[in-house]
Amino acid sequence: MSTRCNILLKDKSGAELWFYRHYDGYPDNIMPDLKRFMGWVKNGHLRDNVNQAGGWIIAMGLPPLDGHYEPTTEQHGDINWLYTLDLGAKTIEKEEIS
Repeated sequence: MSTRCNILLKDKSGAELWFYRHYDGYPDNIMPDLKRFMGWVKNGHLRDNVNQAGGWIIAMGLPPLDGHYEPTTEQHGDINWLYTLDLGAKTIEKEEIS
């Protein structure tokens, strides 16, 4: 069975973007990407708003990873993990979903 996850990207204006990963969504696999992404935000390489930073999450999943991060409209009902990236606070939270 696949380990599915959502990533919620939010900023201090209240804007949100959702992403979905259909497999390999467990923390050992996802957190390195999310920490790298948040590092880019912290050091100023990416802006701290979802409009300008969000596309980079998709780009991180391009070949050879073949679309690991897909945009979506909301939290999926079949996920095992939810990762919340707060661009304003520059934090990452992970929550296991039962």
